[in-house]
Amino acid sequence: MHEPLLQAGLSRRRNGKNKRRIRSHQGKKQIASGSNAGASFLRHQFRPYVDQLHWELRYNRKVERQFFESLKNFSALYSLDMADVSELVFPDNIRVAFECAEKQFRQIKPELTVLVMQTERHSACVTTVKEYDTGYNLYYIPVKPLLDFLKEKKKIQVANILLSIFCWLKNIAKIPYYKDDDCRLYYRYEMIAEWISEEREYEDDEYYFDQLSQLKAAYHFGDVASRKISHSYHIQSFENRLNNFCPRSEWEMQLYELAQRAFNLYTKYPSGSLQNCFIEGLIEPSAEYRLSPDEYISFVWELDGTVTDSIIDSVNLDSQETTAGDYPLAIQLFDTPQSEEHLDLSFETALFDLVDDLIYVLSHQHPINPQSHQPYKPYD
Repeated sequence: MHEPLLQAGLSRRRNGKNKRRIRSHQGKKQIASGSNAGASFLRHQFRPYVDQLHWELRYNRKVERQFFESLKNFSALYSLDMADVSELVFPDNIRVAFECAEKQFRQIKPELTVLVMQTERHSACVTTVKEYDTGYNLYYIPVKPLLDFLKEKKKIQVANILLSIFCWLKNIAKIPYYKDDDCRLYYRYEMIAEWISEEREYEDDEYYFDQLSQLKAAYHFGDVASRKISHSYHIQSFENRLNNFCPRSEWEMQLYELAQRAFNLYTKYPSGSLQNCFIEGLIEPSAEYRLSPDEYISFVWELDGTVTDSIIDSVNLDSQETTAGDYPLAIQLFDTPQSEEHLDLSFETALFDLVDDLIYVLSHQHPINPQSHQPYKPYD
């Protein structure tokens, strides 16, 4: 368990001006896109006189020792001056010392967050955190193209390559799948189904039947695709399929190169998983609503259609109400002296870049112009 006791640094605020966006095969489509009561004695709003002592106060010597040891290691790495707090009593000495160090740190590393964490091994340990910036993008991988390729005998090699990529992403990298009931997009599809049912006005309403058709396809064929990409055989055959793949067009060559990147990433990080990239609630733990990873990265049925548009709109609407989210991060504890900064997001960066390019390739079945492959700007 990791609990932030004191926290400061750069936090990405989300509001109506920061709308999430996703790539579309039609071009640059612009789309709007926990409680820590047990540790509250170390929060910034702490006052020296309280009505009820927290249990941690009985172990203040241990907390002080671990905190100041880690603060010394942290200050040494970044050449920070430690405040003289010898005249202050616990926990004010910790609060003032941390604020002094944090202020200096913010000047030299504004892109990082520094906090004091409580873990199973540490009562109070200075820790730095680096978040991966998703850029307000929605990383929605459509599975419909896979089934489309499986229906064409001439595209069986393309389909097999996609099966291997999807199998790795879903089963090893643990990208959420919208038909799994532990994925939040599952409930957004359910919500859209309820809306469609409630808003039907006429039996011959073309819009209603169009949305109903999209939902039926998403439910039925989503299960079909899930079963197909769940077989470990597709991962076992990944390298052999790459070796035997003969691209017949520039687009297939781009798919081949992307598949090679996926296989290399899998080889380099055989157990690399999205689930290991997050510590839920570490940044801004008191936020009432948090954007969870499975709301901005997931498999979906398709990128076109009014159902997908409604899901994206609903995610955007909720994200405008929050100031926090759980994003891939790297942490460095200073419980021991550190010779250098260790905040490596290489896997996370490579994974999100690959997913981004995969979405783009599946949405653009024609040669990609690198000059146009740029993030979209959200509308106001």
